[in-house]
Amino acid sequence: MRAMTGRLRLEVLGPVVAVLDGSEVALAPMQRVLLASLVVAPGSTASTSEIEAQLWEADPPPTSRNRIQVLVTQLRAKLGPVIERVPGGYRLDDDAFESDYAEFRSLVSTGGRAPRLEELASAISLWRGPLELIGIPASRAAQERLHTLEAWAELAIETTPTRAISELAPVVTQEPLRESAVGLLMRAYAAAGVPAEALRLYESTRSELVETLGASPSADLQEAFLAILRESEPVTSGVTVPHELPPTANVFVGREAEIDDLRSSWLGQGRRGLLVITGPGGVGKTALAEQLAQLLAGDHPDGEVYLNLRGFDARQPVLPVDALASLFLSLGLTNSSIPSDVDQASARLRTLAAGKRLLVVLDNVASAEQVRPLLLGGDCTVIITSRVSLSGLVAKTGAKRVALSPLAPRSALDLASALLAQQAVDEPDLLPDLVRVCGRIPLTIRIALSHLRDFQVSVSELIRDIEAAPLDVLSIGDDPTASWRAVVDQSFTGLDPKLARAFTLLSLIPGPTFSAGLAGAVLGVDEVTARQLVRALSHRHLLEQRPGGRYAFHDLIRDYATAARDSHFGDDVDDATRGLFRYVVNATVAAAGAMDRAHGRATPLPEELAVVERDAKAPTEVTANPLAWFLTERELLLGVVRQEAHGFEIETFQISFYLRNCFYALRLVQDWMDCQRHAANACQRIGSSIGVAASLVGLGQAAVWSTDRSAAQASLRTAIEILARTDETQLMAEGLSALGVIAERSGNYHDAQSYLTRAFDIFTGAGAAGHAGDVSNSLGFVAWRQGHDQEAAKYQLAAIDLSRRGRSRFGEAVALADLAQVRIDQGHFQEAEDALTASLTVSSTLGYDWCRVVALVARARLARVQGDACAARSQLIALRDQGHDWHDPDLRLRMLNELASALLDLGEIEEASTLLKGVRAEATELSLYAERERAARLLADLDRAERTRSEI
Repeated sequence: MRAMTGRLRLEVLGPVVAVLDGSEVALAPMQRVLLASLVVAPGSTASTSEIEAQLWEADPPPTSRNRIQVLVTQLRAKLGPVIERVPGGYRLDDDAFESDYAEFRSLVSTGGRAPRLEELASAISLWRGPLELIGIPASRAAQERLHTLEAWAELAIETTPTRAISELAPVVTQEPLRESAVGLLMRAYAAAGVPAEALRLYESTRSELVETLGASPSADLQEAFLAILRESEPVTSGVTVPHELPPTANVFVGREAEIDDLRSSWLGQGRRGLLVITGPGGVGKTALAEQLAQLLAGDHPDGEVYLNLRGFDARQPVLPVDALASLFLSLGLTNSSIPSDVDQASARLRTLAAGKRLLVVLDNVASAEQVRPLLLGGDCTVIITSRVSLSGLVAKTGAKRVALSPLAPRSALDLASALLAQQAVDEPDLLPDLVRVCGRIPLTIRIALSHLRDFQVSVSELIRDIEAAPLDVLSIGDDPTASWRAVVDQSFTGLDPKLARAFTLLSLIPGPTFSAGLAGAVLGVDEVTARQLVRALSHRHLLEQRPGGRYAFHDLIRDYATAARDSHFGDDVDDATRGLFRYVVNATVAAAGAMDRAHGRATPLPEELAVVERDAKAPTEVTANPLAWFLTERELLLGVVRQEAHGFEIETFQISFYLRNCFYALRLVQDWMDCQRHAANACQRIGSSIGVAASLVGLGQAAVWSTDRSAAQASLRTAIEILARTDETQLMAEGLSALGVIAERSGNYHDAQSYLTRAFDIFTGAGAAGHAGDVSNSLGFVAWRQGHDQEAAKYQLAAIDLSRRGRSRFGEAVALADLAQVRIDQGHFQEAEDALTASLTVSSTLGYDWCRVVALVARARLARVQGDACAARSQLIALRDQGHDWHDPDLRLRMLNELASALLDLGEIEEASTLLKGVRAEATELSLYAERERAARLLADLDRAERTRSEI
């Protein structure tokens, strides 16, 4: 534990702040509550049960005492040994810290003499907001503050009555039956020259007492009323025309679409009413509001009022009563003319605005409750900006809402270009990358460009700096408001502990979007609760809502959440990571099961790597359509595997293992290989040679479809050597099968047949009919490549039978298409057509593009061989141009060779020759023997035909 190196100050009269050696120490919400509990407790000592009540109210978890001990340990690590364990609880070492609460108590406890006015004022000024506590401690401290405030007001009324009004009015609003405060406020009104407000306050208090308690005002309050009544005089006030709009930004670019929409849908209406502009911090809400206000100012002859309600600000949000007072003052009323009751003041404001055309901009609104009393009707226009969606306000008022997102890429670049109009920039071609790393947020773009001007850094250097440390770089040192970290801070610090925890822990999810179900797994809550949490974060624009019930972080907000996660909720990361991996494993197991039902060739998980406990439940969308689910969650799945998270090596292997059929079906070769490499690394770390071997087999299977198969051959041989010493015979057979296919593609047909025969024997002996069918078809393909049509047909008919017995629709579809190629060469065209029709029918039930393309290439060949080269050309060009990914280079070159053959049959020699030369070169580079030889043979035929024509 580190020792104290300086004085520690704890401020708890408002949001808890700890300052050590002059620097603020970052504290998690529960750490702040625990500190506040001890600071305000008598003798700075609180029992464990009292601390539990503050942290969990009436429902502490079974592990609460351990959790408290962890919090204490964390605080000691951050602040030094200031917290001591005492029987039954904890205490703060009074000699090791100072606090604003102790200072407050010292100022109001003056050893028998009455405190002076300045002492009471100093004591009151220490309060920055409500305590982060509940129950008796919070009530006790609040009463101390109120007694101090009343003692101060008693002295201040004679000298500064308006100040006394501003302090007492919120108290009376919150506690309308606190007669001591009501009496003081009445006296302050009278001293300020507005006895009518004092008399009105007395009447409303009297009515409230009668209705609520069935009692009359106290003798002291009645005496104060009579004294003011005797001295009261009429009061009048006038109204001015305000012009308070702030100057607009000198460069305003990128919101043309929003303004155009408002021109047509809102500005064009004769009665505009209420406009709400929402979005995350820094996105340009205020700038848009100011632009619109300037456009509308000429239509509002009774003035424009601007008010920053500080909803997301380092300072406290403006209370509705104070906001109303500001509006009245803007309209020329004095403090003495402003009702202190919020409802009455709101009604008074609407009365004042009736028949007028006022424009009011209410910037930086925290909530609907804060702004609702300030709304005007009639011909007045109110523009609101907020980081929360204010959905309830919009629903109840019918307001027009504009939700701002980061700028579009082109608009962000236009903003950067406009801001740099007078500045020469090196590497201007990198500006699109600069606005990208700035998240296309106007504030961060402006901050980055200020660095270009002030520090003379290159664009490329600035991009690297932002990518390395965005929260540090996207900040202007001498302006705390020009800081991305500070902007998100203002949203984060306003979250309750549950939302703060959810916000930070969800940053563990590596994919671009996520579902509520996955969020629940990470947070350890059910899906309904998780959906409420993510919706609440979306409501605050800390998450983005996406179609299909999915959610996403903006990249820069994710950066903040990640940093806050480690500093505030580090103890929860292991459990959240466990929930993430468990969810993904469950889902991939379900996907593998659904895929296996289509492929009919499941491979058991190696026994030593099947030890992770899994939940039985998986998302229903996985089993309904595993490939659609996989494509949706692809980046999540890859991101989880790429983490190679310590402690989750087995889960990393399992995810990679279970996703093989998804990768295979979609031919996502590089992703497949990437996953297998990470799985091999994870297994290597825990010493699982079987896991390494299984991953190398997967790597080799993926490499069959890649452009570099030589390294995969070595990996497969290594894996087979390992697996030969184990009982994992099916995995070994898969490795042999992959070696056989690689050998076939390289033209080494003898080795191909040897590997495939060994694999066939193993699968047959294990009763794995689906696997055996795949290998039998590969043996038939090898025979066909060598021109052994009868042998090829025998193998492929066996493959069809085995695939059907093993219920492998995928294997059946491929074997039927390959059988059609053999029947074409045998001249059995009707049998070929029947096989292709059956293959396409089965493929249509799978949704796998590769199966379908194999059959369509064969069908085009059948048309050409039967004399319809024109139809073959059309079919093949359509395939070529349909945007297939062509992850199987052998199939793509087979299609191009077939297209060249059709062109030759049609006499389009030059185009065919160009195509064949390209195929020959690419097949040579990729070591695809059969297609290289076919292209070379066709080119040789062309050369001979050309020489013959020349001789004639």
